[in-house]
Amino acid sequence: MSHKEHSPDPANWRGPDCEQEHDWVFTLASQHVAELRSLVGGYRASGRPLIELKLDACGMTSLSPELVRIRDDVLEGRGFALIRGLPVDTWTIQEAATAFWAIGLHVGLPISQNGDGHLLGHVCDIKADLNDPRSRKYATNAAQPFHTDSCDVVALLCLQPAYEGGLSSMTSSVTIHKEMLRRRPDL
Repeated sequence: MSHKEHSPDPANWRGPDCEQEHDWVFTLASQHVAELRSLVGGYRASGRPLIELKLDACGMTSLSPELVRIRDDVLEGRGFALIRGLPVDTWTIQEAATAFWAIGLHVGLPISQNGDGHLLGHVCDIKADLNDPRSRKYATNAAQPFHTDSCDVVALLCLQPAYEGGLSSMTSSVTIHKEMLRRRPDL
C-alpha cells in the first residue's frame, strides 16, 4: 500500500508515490501552444512592457481552464505541478518570458524575489561571489539546500538544461510535519 493511500490529504506525499503517478504532469496540446504563440506574438508586437500584461488580456480559451485547474491543485491539492511542451527552443528569451508570465498570471500575482525588485529572474551561473551578502546563490554554480521562498508559489521555466547538475528537488511540508508528529510529538 502506498503512503498516499494512508492519507486523504493530497499535500501529504512522498517522492516514490509521485514517481509512480503522473497526474501532476500536464503536457500542452497543440491548441494550447497555438494560443500561447498567438498571445506572445500579439503582445510582443504591441511593444508594451511585459509587466503591463494582465490576466484579462491573455484570452486563451482552451488553456486558461487547464491553468486554473493546475492552480487549484498547486494551492489546494498536491502543492506542485509540471507543465511540459512549451516550445522554448523556437522562442527568444523575451517570447518565452511572455508565455511564462501569462501562465504565471493564472496562478497568482508576481512578487519580487530580490532586492532589485526583479519579477522574473534567471537561475544561471554568472560567477556571483558567495562571500558578498548581496549575491544570490542562484547566480552561482553552488548547490542550494532545501529552502523556502518568501511567496506562496514558485514557478521555474527551463530555457536550457544545465550541462551538469541543475536538478530541482522538493519535499512536502505536510509530510514532514506528520513525520515530526509521529517521531517526535514533543517538537
